[in-house]
Amino acid sequence: MTTPIEYKEFSMGPEVALLKIEVSPHLYTDGPIRSIKSTIGPPIQVAPRSRRFTLGEDTNVKPLDIFKPMINACSVPAPRWIYFDPSTHKASILIFVDGAAPNNGTSSVTAGCGVVFRPDGKGCISFPLERTKGINPTNNRAEIRAAHAAFGLRYWSGEGFQRVVIATDSEYLVRGISEYVLIWKENGWMTVEGKPVKNQDLWKLLLEDVESYEKRGVQVQFWLIPRELNHFADVEAKKGAKQTENIPTEIKKIVFFDISLKGRNIMHARDFETG
Repeated sequence: MTTPIEYKEFSMGPEVALLKIEVSPHLYTDGPIRSIKSTIGPPIQVAPRSRRFTLGEDTNVKPLDIFKPMINACSVPAPRWIYFDPSTHKASILIFVDGAAPNNGTSSVTAGCGVVFRPDGKGCISFPLERTKGINPTNNRAEIRAAHAAFGLRYWSGEGFQRVVIATDSEYLVRGISEYVLIWKENGWMTVEGKPVKNQDLWKLLLEDVESYEKRGVQVQFWLIPRELNHFADVEAKKGAKQTENIPTEIKKIVFFDISLKGRNIMHARDFETG
């Protein structure tokens, strides 16, 4: 059971937002992860398409058919969409991401990114795509940027997850990270036609995120889902695209901190410059 995606935001200046969260355990019928393994395995061996999440021939399975609202294994418990395999004691988290770029390809284009990782509507992130000098904002850039942001929000393996699954409706993002990026990196970030790879600044950031998890034994996969099943993140991406003032010109890292306070979780979000 999930609740509608809605939350109250209290402004605390240009860089900080404070979200007040009431955790309702009765919503999460599957209960918390109780017997999760804390040991991270050996580094993940990457092969072509191994970063793509599939369920074999069953293409009709929807994300929330298998990922259910459960409480994570963090010292400050919080709800996530989780698939827990009782035979291996391994848990996977599902994170929805999306990018939006109204008037894509025109001089009036704006772009935004959306990330949603909580089933109670409290972990909804929206922000405008940074205006990188000399690079036009596009839907594709917003898609990659949203995925990059998803990895910076929390230390997901620290919450007990051995796999991070990114759900997106962008074939460009899924095929790029699971197929093309291996070739691009080997070729010095040049295409087979000998041209510089587009959006390579963001691809490099995302690849660094993914490889960092894989080196620690945490699998990262991207799930290509129909657009209509990505409505949570789509709403947030469109919100981000509507922001037209004070848009950063440098990539920011958005980090969330859950702090236990008298039975209530308070989640802090703050932007930090990367690097």
